Amino acid sequence: MRVPELFNVLIDKYKSRFQSYGEDSSRETFYGELNYLSGKIFYIVFITLFLMLSYIPGDIKIHPYPVLAISIHLGYTLLSAILIALRFTKRFKDQPCILMMVLTAYFFFGTTVITASSGPNIHTYIGALSVILMLPVFAPFPIKFKIANIAFALIVFFSVRRICGMDFSDYKTRYIINDLMVAVAVSLLFSITQDGMRRKSWEARLNQDKLMREAKQRENLLSMVNDAANVLLSVNDDESFEAALSRSFKFVGDCLDVDRVQIWRNEIINGELHFVRKYEWLSDYGNGITTPASLYFPYSWKPEWEKLFLRGGYINAPLYALSPDDQAFLNPYQIKSVVIIPMFLERQIAGDRRMQKSDRRHEANRRKFSDDNRQLFIYDRRLSKEDRRKIIGDRRRAKIDRRQATGDESSFWGFFSINDCRRERTFSNEEIHILSSVGLMMSNAVNRVLVGL
Repeated sequence: MRVPELFNVLIDKYKSRFQSYGEDSSRETFYGELNYLSGKIFYIVFITLFLMLSYIPGDIKIHPYPVLAISIHLGYTLLSAILIALRFTKRFKDQPCILMMVLTAYFFFGTTVITASSGPNIHTYIGALSVILMLPVFAPFPIKFKIANIAFALIVFFSVRRICGMDFSDYKTRYIINDLMVAVAVSLLFSITQDGMRRKSWEARLNQDKLMREAKQRENLLSMVNDAANVLLSVNDDESFEAALSRSFKFVGDCLDVDRVQIWRNEIINGELHFVRKYEWLSDYGNGITTPASLYFPYSWKPEWEKLFLRGGYINAPLYALSPDDQAFLNPYQIKSVVIIPMFLERQIAGDRRMQKSDRRHEANRRKFSDDNRQLFIYDRRLSKEDRRKIIGDRRRAKIDRRQATGDESSFWGFFSINDCRRERTFSNEEIHILSSVGLMMSNAVNRVLVGL
């Protein structure tokens, strides 16, 4: 293998070990961004393995405490070797920022101690300390750490100089201290400015990534709708339709990365309107959650849902954001986030003016129907409770059947449910809009094939 090829191989191995870590999601926080950037400059640790050893011959000749200075410089090599070894551990493999901050803190401490204890030769060492004080300007560390490091260096410097008997009234000493304070002021000013610029750059990148994800998700949603429509419109018999419906559910589940896609249909059971689970698709994770084979509930258990759905409203929230009653109702099914969208036959999706007009007409019809029921109780008390319930159920069933038979656009058919059992999230307005279209398409397809409407 030739030298250039060997060099490239070594570079690739270095990057795979010390720069390729975590996922893009780790950069969604500002500290995550700093951690990512710290990984890009981790090569400095390899340089400090040997670089500081070159100062040892000079320390032997001019430093008043050569053993102290040599020990600190050897400490750079030892610490660098330890930090490199830690990158091979599970705990610190993806934490270069912490390791780089440890090395930087040691640089501040070691250089400050060597400079402050250098006695009359301080003018020889003060330049190195000024350079170290400027490191925070360029290093991708949290601003609090930078300020704390600078403050710590100043405290150590004046404490050691006092212990070593430094005369602060001396003109040369005051001049050195003036240089030191100027370096501190410049370092702080530029560090704060650089931190603000780096944060704005990170926010701009996040916004750009968000726009790209939204555009990609929009493309995926439209593709999902087209695929589901093609599948549903390509079948006519009951057996192939159920398979097609399952495939269309899978398109929705895969596109939104959810665990359950369900259709619940309104049915009269024992004279009372229920919502009944008719069709369901489960992800691999959803398949691991046990639920009853048959599920149906009366709207009398959830009257607020019926009122919301009749107005064209929907539910879109993580479980913790729902009412305590809704949480208790949904919690047995291990739901983290839920979307429930009402389904109306031959109806425009939420937001359409005709839909809002239909809502008002349907609500008026429902009130009239309720008034008829009350009249039955008022004027015919001779009937038993069971007879009155049967008559009411027959009336409601007749009205629902009549709406479906006539194709009334205001017919409340059921609802379309999406469950995420792993994450707490709220779906976007665009996703809700698309799901409303899919729900409308599916409800009409079910009736077209299985009911014959």
